Amino acid sequence: MAREKVIKNVKSNLSSLVEPDHPKHNFGTGAGKWSGLTYKLALLPIYIGNYPFQGKRYRLYVNGQTGKVSGDKPVDSLKITMLSSGGFLLLVILVVIIYLLMR
Repeated sequence: MAREKVIKNVKSNLSSLVEPDHPKHNFGTGAGKWSGLTYKLALLPIYIGNYPFQGKRYRLYVNGQTGKVSGDKPVDSLKITMLSSGGFLLLVILVVIIYLLMR
C-alpha cells in the first residue's frame, strides 16, 4: 500500500517538479515495479526506564548517541501548591512593605 501511495504521489507531482524554463518531454513513472527491494535496520543505543511515582508508572527514554531524554514527567501537586502559595505570600509581603514605606 505504501508503494502505491508513493507512485500515485509521484505521478501526480512529476510534471510540476520539472523546472519552468526547461522543456517537458513525454516522461512517466513506468509500471511502478520495484526490483531489489531491501531494507536496513538502524540499531541505535536507546535506554528505556520505567519507574513508579504515587501509584502511577512513568517511562523514561534516553537516546544513547545524543543524550536527549524524553518521556512523561510526574507532577507533584503538593509541591506546585506550596510553590504557588509561597509566591503569593511573598508578593503580599512585598506589597505591604512598599505600602508602609510610601506612607
